[in-house]
Amino acid sequence: MTVPGKPSDDLAPGTQASILKQAGLER
Repeated sequence: MTVPGKPSDDLAPGTQASILKQAGLER
């Protein structure tokens, strides 16, 4: 999972949840 503006190795459980949350809001 890659995050725009963030290194791919900087993914934390909280970050993933935050991204999934944003993705859900954008869909």
